[in-house]
Amino acid sequence: MPELIPSSIIDDVILVRPDIHGDERGRFVETYRRSWFGDQGSEMVQGNRSEKQAGALVGLHYHLRQADYWYALRGTVRVVLHDLRVGSRTDGATQVIDLEGDTDQGVYIPRGVAHGFAALTDVLLTYLVDNYYDNSDELGLACRYIVSTVPGVPLADGTADLLYTGKGALIWMPDIDAWAREAIRLLRPGGHLFVYEGHPAVPLWTWDEDTPGIRDDRSYFARSHVNESFPGLGATEWQWTLGQIITAVITAGMELLSLGEHPEPFWKPGGVSAAAWDGRLPNSFSMLARRTR
Repeated sequence: MPELIPSSIIDDVILVRPDIHGDERGRFVETYRRSWFGDQGSEMVQGNRSEKQAGALVGLHYHLRQADYWYALRGTVRVVLHDLRVGSRTDGATQVIDLEGDTDQGVYIPRGVAHGFAALTDVLLTYLVDNYYDNSDELGLACRYIVSTVPGVPLADGTADLLYTGKGALIWMPDIDAWAREAIRLLRPGGHLFVYEGHPAVPLWTWDEDTPGIRDDRSYFARSHVNESFPGLGATEWQWTLGQIITAVITAGMELLSLGEHPEPFWKPGGVSAAAWDGRLPNSFSMLARRTR
């Protein structure tokens, strides 16, 4: 019997850990059964397959006439859920779940719960839905773009349930502590900060195609360095160690929930195939933290 774990954060969300049957010849996994979800689910009528490269983001969206069942087959995907159901006991709650292809996990997402994900590695995801695709029911969350320096974002304190920082942002922050204080200012109590970034060691790697190497002109503990390649083209980048980033987040008043280091870079320049990207060295990291006060 699979392990069915109702969410303690968002009503009607269910995490599934199915039974696995196998031997040296292979394995068999029953990934879905209608009866697992009781009265709240309906028959799934359409199956879809999604492949994403490491670093890809699928923004929050929701449906009023469609429930989803997501299942990770390969890689690690960080799923973000937010309850938009007016009158729900958990209206306004946010949950973050990591689905691991290596451990076989699925998540049932009811109608009215917004969902999106970040691919922490290259991922293969299948998802079943209980209604045929209808673009009139593909609803995105309201979005307003603000161009601002950080710190100094022109938003009121405590306005965000979730903040995302990533893909080459922290290298432009001359004061990592000020960045962390701005993040906690914007978050409501209990809100989450999610970071998916280039690993601080990445500027050290050479782009040699045969053997991973460390550049002689750079240091992990340097204050900054000049990026002479695309897209920096001579710009100064700030060098923050992983310890400095984590310390800044904790000192600002956040609780560290998870930290992962990943071999896949979130960006590769065209025409370059470096040995540093072959899976032996850290090239990106992910972090999830929560405001505690």
